[in-house]
Amino acid sequence: MSLLFIIVIQLLAASPGIAIIVFAVVKARRRKRLFTELRAEHAESGRDAVLLNARYASERRFRRLLKIFPWEMAGILVVRERGIEAHLATENRKQRLSMSFHPSTHTIEWKNADYFRNGFISWLVVTGPNGERHYFTSETGATIFRSKRRNVDLIEQIQTALRLAKCLECEYVLWGNTTGVCPECGTAFSRPDEDLAGVDGIAPIARPVE
Repeated sequence: MSLLFIIVIQLLAASPGIAIIVFAVVKARRRKRLFTELRAEHAESGRDAVLLNARYASERRFRRLLKIFPWEMAGILVVRERGIEAHLATENRKQRLSMSFHPSTHTIEWKNADYFRNGFISWLVVTGPNGERHYFTSETGATIFRSKRRNVDLIEQIQTALRLAKCLECEYVLWGNTTGVCPECGTAFSRPDEDLAGVDGIAPIARPVE
């Protein structure tokens, strides 16, 4: 057993903080390998799409209080104009999950950080026709402090690929807008589900009037 290995073990035993950091770094590297594998698997089908890395939590996981990490899977979002496909897996690859979301049947929403349940993580929430919710957050590596900025980038890429949530007149990005009016030029637009506005701190992403 090398001296360096012994020193590392002693440091981890002496400092829980260091152990948590090392654990987060290891998990981030595993997710990175998973992203690479999934991108390779779906490279052919994703030729006409935007592929985005993301982490995932079911509604049950999202609302659970006791957990180390708020997400349970990671994977890629395959985003085309006609909708979104999510291809996910646990880091050990034992569980896999694939889902499809379409703008005509699902709403895409933004949720700010829920500090009590999920710390500093902000979320992209996809709600289905039966009210089921799926929570996605951007990949930030071993830290979570860039979550909001990365999620803004994630949402804007999805909006561009889906060609919704932009004002038809001036192309102002309308995510999170609950007024029904573009703040840039004053054009009216419809929202996917006005009944969800303001519920649990969620603001709907707007869909322009055609």
